[in-house]
Amino acid sequence: MECIFFFAAVWAYRLHKLLQSSAIFFLL
Repeated sequence: MECIFFFAAVWAYRLHKLLQSSAIFFLL
């Protein structure tokens, strides 16, 4: 269970970073 939660947190973090980068690129 902890491993699944860990991977979910990592993917959520990566997705957040990707969306943030895309938003900044879009604003430019």
